[in-house]
Amino acid sequence: MMIVLSILLLACDQDAPSPAAPATPEPAAQPEAAQPPPVVPVSSSNTNQLHGYTGTFADDPKLIPTDVAGWSPADFRIKRNEIFARYGRAFQSEDLQAHFGKTSWYTVNEVFSDAMLTRNDSANVALIKSFEGETATQKAPQNGEYYSDNGTNLVIIDGTHAELLDQADDMYNWTAEKRYWVGLGEWVITWEGPQTWNPADTSVRNATLWKLNHTEQRIEDTFALKPQQG
Repeated sequence: MMIVLSILLLACDQDAPSPAAPATPEPAAQPEAAQPPPVVPVSSSNTNQLHGYTGTFADDPKLIPTDVAGWSPADFRIKRNEIFARYGRAFQSEDLQAHFGKTSWYTVNEVFSDAMLTRNDSANVALIKSFEGETATQKAPQNGEYYSDNGTNLVIIDGTHAELLDQADDMYNWTAEKRYWVGLGEWVITWEGPQTWNPADTSVRNATLWKLNHTEQRIEDTFALKPQQG
């Protein structure tokens, strides 16, 4: 009897299903890695300039000679120093400090450095200085003859008048016109009309800006000038 029961129990154990293995938990979902912000191109304008400035140099322009030729000698100094004032430069000259101190945007920056200037800023400073004639090599225009490199143009400065000559078909045929002139550093402006130069005067005719090398008596460049809009 005991043998029969043992056989039955053994058979039952073989038919019984095996216990299920514990389920392996799935790994928890990992949060996506934060994406780096998009790269924004750096503007050509230096962001160190003082907030609120909206003047001539706000968008970091590169001036050309005809932009500057219409300024007065007093404008040259103010505009040149305005380039530095945008970054908070402190001025030793009382008039400059007072001038910029009246603006809504100027504040002295204790850590100001010329390194804050952009390439266009530096180019604009040099251009304005060329109209001021601040360096020893920028002598006042001398009476005499100035030739272009190709020899087809000639400017003769004599007193209050400049005689402009243009070579025609051969070296013996020149057309000559007289103009008034005014010297601005490395530059000379010639014009017809009233004797006094005023870029806003619409009666001024045939105004031309000349870059003259006073040492070599040579014409380096010319630009036509249009009356400034008042």
